[in-house]
Amino acid sequence: MALDILLKSLKKEAEANGGVVVRVHSIQHSVSFLMTALCFGVALEEDVVDKIKNVQVGLLSIVDNRYALNLWPKVALLAHCKVTKLKQLRRAQEDLLIPIIRARKTLAAQKSEQIGLMISYVDSLLKLRVPVDGVTGTTTTILRAKRGRIS
Repeated sequence: MALDILLKSLKKEAEANGGVVVRVHSIQHSVSFLMTALCFGVALEEDVVDKIKNVQVGLLSIVDNRYALNLWPKVALLAHCKVTKLKQLRRAQEDLLIPIIRARKTLAAQKSEQIGLMISYVDSLLKLRVPVDGVTGTTTTILRAKRGRIS
């Protein structure tokens, strides 16, 4: 699937630019498809993959700059627009990914007896169980909150 997308992307770019192709863009595009297929176990539509890629790139560009916020707390007040942008991107990320995760959870439950279902990264995360025997802490609380949001 990813190879087909790579070839299609290379041909499309070559036709649009008179035979000149910047391979990096096409390879990044096909790797995005490959990673989402590994993560979710199914090939997603091109526009969904592009939206996921754009949100992830936006988050990474803000996260790289967050270290400055930790070093100079007073400067953090000046970076309020970045915090607002981060919140918007996190909301967009959740709006994109949670429906896909829920659909995968439903599909995995329906096809649990069938052998042909590819095991994905999301499947392994959904099978994680947080121990309840006296384990406390921030990580446990965060994991429970995230699982509650997906369920």
